[in-house]
Order: sequence, then structure tokens, then C-alpha cells
Amino acid sequence: MAALKGRRVLIGTPAYDWKADVRFVHSLGLTLKLCAQQGVDLRWLFPPGHALVQHARNELIRDALKFGYDDLVFIDSDQDWLPEDFVRLLSYDVDCVGAPVRKKTDETVWNVKARGGFFSFGAHPHYELLTAPDLTIGTGLLRLNRHALQKLFDASEKYTVSGGEETPWTFDVGPVEGVLVGEDTHVCERLRGLGIMIWLDPTIVCGHNEGGKRYAGDFAKWLSEMQGQA
Repeated sequence: MAALKGRRVLIGTPAYDWKADVRFVHSLGLTLKLCAQQGVDLRWLFPPGHALVQHARNELIRDALKFGYDDLVFIDSDQDWLPEDFVRLLSYDVDCVGAPVRKKTDETVWNVKARGGFFSFGAHPHYELLTAPDLTIGTGLLRLNRHALQKLFDASEKYTVSGGEETPWTFDVGPVEGVLVGEDTHVCERLRGLGIMIWLDPTIVCGHNEGGKRYAGDFAKWLSEMQGQA
């Protein structure tokens, strides 16, 4: 397991509408407390008002590197999580690891995709993590360490907005193999192209919230059931 004490960690949350769900705020407060106890220096940035979410995420990569953070954890403003799960994501000695998030629909649909299907997942030799050759995970709860961030920054075209700071065009929306994909799938494709493996902790349960309704589920149990039915 990677050491926690002394780590500098940034939570990055695009906040287009300048709002955060109350359950997000509750999870953040508890996570700040636990990280302080573990010796983790946890900070946050909530870039507001960006109509292009990919631009907000690109700025977060730039700022995480600029200010010397060891890890950037993307968390969406409509999520909730357990602080113990956040710390566990930090403890894995891998470059990129995320949690499954159920989408906001009454059907059980996840932000996890593997074109190879349910049986394409392979296990980490030391951790309770999964990967697949074409795995993509949404950025609802996704951790990238400094090595992954630097690789993305160096490989990306740079741009500025109104004479501002140079920013890497890392997150994007566009076609991949003829299919339109969002910025989270796009960055996973980039990471794999740079030799960064993407890992999933199937045991983490997050809430995905819309007003008074909370969408959640046990991905590990769901995956086991799907594999048994296939």
C-alpha cells in the first residue's frame, strides 16, 4: 500500500451551476477530518461556471501539477461517498483508480464500460481491484496520481483562454473509433495510450444524487450476478 502521511491531495469538482449537493458537502467534511487524522493534506478546487466541463477538468489537471499535489481526485458535485473509501483509493500503489457510480436512472446502469464484456475483467495481484483491456470509468470518483497527471499534461496540446494560463487539452468530447464519447471515456483512452493502467475498486458504493433521490448499488454483487447469468 502507498504511504498516506505527508501526501498532498486535491479534490477537483467542476461546479457549473455554483452548487453542490448537501450529501457531497457532508462527505467532504468527514473526509477532511479523516485525512487530517491520517496526515494527508487535503485541499479542494471547485471551478464554477464553465459551460465546457472538459475545460474545467483540464484546468484542474493544470493546477494540481502547478501547486505540487501528489494526487488529483475528481468527484462530481452530486456524489456522496464514505471517507474510508476515499482514503482507500489513495492507499493503492497505482496511477489511476476509480469507483463505480450508478447512473441516475431507475435501471441499474453504471459509469463503467468494458467492450470485452463481463468476463474481460482481470484482478490486481495484490489489491481487490479490477481492470480490463478497454476499461473506462467515469469521473464521478476517480483518482489520478502525479505520474499519470504529468503524462497527460506532457502529451496534450496546450491552449489558453483570454490570455490566461497555458492549459492542457486533455479531456475532450469527440468520436473514438467512430462512436461519440464523453470526456471521461476520452481521457481513459488517452491514459491507456500512454501506458497508464486503469483500475476499478468494485467494492466502493457511492451515492449519485438528484434532489431528494439517491441512486446507489453494489457493483461487485451486480457484476457477479451478471457473470453468473451469462
